[in-house]
Amino acid sequence: MPAAIVQDVIVGVVTSIVTAVAVWSWTRLRALRILHRRAAFFGVSPGETCLILMNHSARDAQVVVQNDVDVLVETARLVDEIGARTTIARFDRVLEPAGDTTEFCIGGPDSNERSRVHIKTYLPGIRYLPYAEGSPDSTAIVAGDDVFRYQPAELEHALLVRFYPDASARPVILICGQSSRANRATIHYLSTNYDTSLRRSYGDNRPFCLVLKVESPLVYGVKSVRLARDVTGIAFGAPAPPVADAPQAT
Repeated sequence: MPAAIVQDVIVGVVTSIVTAVAVWSWTRLRALRILHRRAAFFGVSPGETCLILMNHSARDAQVVVQNDVDVLVETARLVDEIGARTTIARFDRVLEPAGDTTEFCIGGPDSNERSRVHIKTYLPGIRYLPYAEGSPDSTAIVAGDDVFRYQPAELEHALLVRFYPDASARPVILICGQSSRANRATIHYLSTNYDTSLRRSYGDNRPFCLVLKVESPLVYGVKSVRLARDVTGIAFGAPAPPVADAPQAT
């Protein structure tokens, strides 16, 4: 084989190797940047442990419904991809203050007592009304002058919150839906937006409180979730007024 051809083959092989290494390095660096951003946003580093505190069915304390199991799986995936560990427990099996470690708290106040206490303690501008059969305000979320009512299978809402119990604390992330469908929609919203709109708006360490809405979930599914209102200023400010004084949110 002529020397020129051999040289061309060697150059081609070396070029391919260099290109492959460059592509691999770029892909690896990009993946690491994504993981570092995720770790910063959720306040947990590789090798550390965070809590996932589960709810139970609002109708049966011995049951966890499928949608909430799906929320657990997706939350655990987010944490696992950072390289962190998870402690998964029901809310009443972990007795420790908020802020010692990153915490994902799943479910509304009717199915998770820890969520109820978190809202009462750290979100003075929010009221999450209890279940009341036949009442249009059953499980409504009240933020300032707005009432976000629960219309099963038509319009369902959820709170997505990140707060810090004190300046040195790790974040608590609340996923509080009016239904298990709304919980599932909320984790979908979080996992698809944390690195874009949420990180741009709140950075890695600012609290936020969002009301999400899921319209016609039985038709459009939980991926139809949208932002209804950013109520951050209200949530961490003055207590919400009585529900009778608040008009329907639009």
